[in-house]
Amino acid sequence: MLAALRGEEEACKRQSREALAIALPHRVGLYAGVAAYASAMLDLCLGRYASAHDRFRALAVAGPGAGHPTVTWRTMPDLVEAAVGAGDEAGARTAVSAYARSTEHAATPESRALLARCRGLAESDEEAFADALRLHTNPFEADRTALLLGERLRRAQRPGQARAQLRRAWEIFEQAGARPWARRAQDELRAAGENASAPPPPARSAR
Repeated sequence: MLAALRGEEEACKRQSREALAIALPHRVGLYAGVAAYASAMLDLCLGRYASAHDRFRALAVAGPGAGHPTVTWRTMPDLVEAAVGAGDEAGARTAVSAYARSTEHAATPESRALLARCRGLAESDEEAFADALRLHTNPFEADRTALLLGERLRRAQRPGQARAQLRRAWEIFEQAGARPWARRAQDELRAAGENASAPPPPARSAR
């Protein structure tokens, strides 16, 4: 998963193949699911939405030994993002409904934040994005939400509001070493009219 989030394609593919070669023959669904999740997330963070969408949908229906309910639940917000990126609006709304049902009786602030982000994506609901940013307890997921909101604000011809969200996301992604998302935020920031300067160095190299 770390290789996926950093956009390290060859490392992610190799580690995923190695994990699946062990997990699938022994029907260890949790590890098989995580390995498949990493491949799907790699496609998502590199902007390959159609491929990511296919992978996430396969995860959602994977049977015992090939997947796991925990992985299915955790991937639902990513499935929504991939569906929207791939233009499958109906699929995104279906996934939002499924995620809402699955979190109804065990909602944490972070799961409610992710649900709000999903609704923001599927329904183009700016207030839902604001709710997500208020509820997030996971900083990385909060910055994914900030990026998605900034993209929408920029496309709605509101560059001033977009820049605040995009700069926040860019700086944190750079510090985390999440280069694909950092590049995406930087590109959006420039499109919003900011001459982006170098953010602080990644935390891992600032010792």
